[in-house]
Amino acid sequence: AWAVPNLWLFRQTNRPTGSVTATEGDGLYSVVNQSDGPQSIDQRGLTWAAVVDYDAADQTKLVALGDRRVATDRRVSSVVQVTTGPFPGAGHADIYSYTDSAAGLNVKVQATRWQMPLDGGDMSYDWEVIR
Repeated sequence: AWAVPNLWLFRQTNRPTGSVTATEGDGLYSVVNQSDGPQSIDQRGLTWAAVVDYDAADQTKLVALGDRRVATDRRVSSVVQVTTGPFPGAGHADIYSYTDSAAGLNVKVQATRWQMPLDGGDMSYDWEVIR
């Protein structure tokens, strides 16, 4: 995923009026991926930055929000696209075990998109592989 940042700067936007300028550890929180994985600064040879503003109660909350965003951005997922007969019990966020012997897949997946035509035709799904 080319657009995944390798530098994140999180800013607390709801600082009290008259507060000193935000600094790292007091209203600012940054995360740098220097060398971990193909999206790292070292592997890409460039820095891809994201600046994210949060209303955060304090620095601890800003760090927690920032860490959650970094984990989400860095998550690498695979999507399985399938077509089945009508199966109205399936929906968004449902979890399935999926086996496709021909493709060598035996994975758990979570539905991220589905479409069921009203004429009784085959359904189509996008399932994200859960690791």
